[in-house]
Amino acid sequence: MKIQVGKYTLHSDQFAFWVTERQPAGAKAKKTEYVDVRVGGYCTNLKSLIRSFGENQLKMSDATDMEELLKDIERITEDMLNLNEEAVKQGLKLARKKRGIDE
Repeated sequence: MKIQVGKYTLHSDQFAFWVTERQPAGAKAKKTEYVDVRVGGYCTNLKSLIRSFGENQLKMSDATDMEELLKDIERITEDMLNLNEEAVKQGLKLARKKRGIDE
């Protein structure tokens, strides 16, 4: 399954969940070339995926002072909430529970 949530895509297969972000392919690539980079997960449940995503985003922060860090945390929290909300809207949590996988 693929669910687009802003610049992120929430993926799932029969084993796990993960999140990718569309990013420019690199300095030498054309401006129209993008790659999907995994930014969270390979987790067996949605709760772990959201936690993994948040931790990875925080580790990637390049904040140099507390004010920048707080802004990053606010953005990360909003992204986590949006991912969770869209996943639940799409029935992801319910689908996983029906297959007998607890969250």
